[in-house]
Amino acid sequence: LGRTVLWKISGLEAPETESAAFALGAGLWGTALFLLGWAQALRPGPMALLAAAVSIAAFPALMRPRPRLMFTFGGPAGALAGGLIAYALFHAAIMALAPPVDADALAYHLTLPKLYLAQGTTAGISWLPFSRWPHLASVLSALPLSLGLVNGPALLSWAAAAFLLSAVYCVARVELGETEAVLACAVLIVQPVIADFSGTPRIESWWALFNFLALTAAWRWRSSGDPKALLLAGIFGGFGAAVKLMGLIVLLSMAAWSFWRQEGGFWRRASMAALLLCAGFAVVGPWYLKCWMETGNPVWPFFPGLFGDRFGAAYIVPRFLARNQWPDDAAMTFLLQRGAVHLALP
Repeated sequence: LGRTVLWKISGLEAPETESAAFALGAGLWGTALFLLGWAQALRPGPMALLAAAVSIAAFPALMRPRPRLMFTFGGPAGALAGGLIAYALFHAAIMALAPPVDADALAYHLTLPKLYLAQGTTAGISWLPFSRWPHLASVLSALPLSLGLVNGPALLSWAAAAFLLSAVYCVARVELGETEAVLACAVLIVQPVIADFSGTPRIESWWALFNFLALTAAWRWRSSGDPKALLLAGIFGGFGAAVKLMGLIVLLSMAAWSFWRQEGGFWRRASMAALLLCAGFAVVGPWYLKCWMETGNPVWPFFPGLFGDRFGAAYIVPRFLARNQWPDDAAMTFLLQRGAVHLALP
């Protein structure tokens, strides 16, 4: 599915094409399941019809030649780094095949899709505040769980991490060189987004993958000026915002950056930023609309003074921020320990 849509939008020429196709297909699947649940039709029959429609739409992509992905490591040091990368992925795969025990995954990322499947809808759950935020990756987990694949969500997270590594390698090899590409991957595998969470049902791998592809597409627009690249940046940025509420910061930052980088008058600059934002909000907009319909606030629980204090928003916000802020006396230590989990910029 991702390859078919990617071909329609921009062709299949970028070095990270396979990763982009995987991410695009997963994002579209998650969005379709979310909309299906919003229509109170997240049940076996409608899901089977959706799967049949997707299979028909994706079939032409199977007939097209696939680009060959060659990994070269260059010398003993590169081979050693390549071995470490392979071991990290193997270790994460073993973790993904084990029963899930991660507290965050059990309390949130697996609970939501299980409840959605049980009630046949993705409507917000009053006693579970997380259900009001965008959580595309968690909704995507409903697909393997509906088939009885308990380890499916963790394996999908592992696949997202593997394609993230592939994208980093392919982009870095073209932009920087072979040695630098291997080094980039070696640095990435020791970040928590790969080392700790890629074998769990958490969403960090998805968030990093979508944001990396969005920023890569925006960078390609900077060098080529092709609006299709900016369109892709908006789509992937929208998926990133749909995975995690804080992804909206990345999407808005890219829009501001595209306005600044575009040459010409005000309207020319504004048109490029608007293209990116329209693509992004076409993806994440339904999540904000759902949240607004349920709470009166599209980004609940934030800005309770503007949108109103419903469902304890004013109580939740300061505690949420206190839990996630960086201690002033240990900011660098926190940055190095958490790495790409919070930055999502490998």
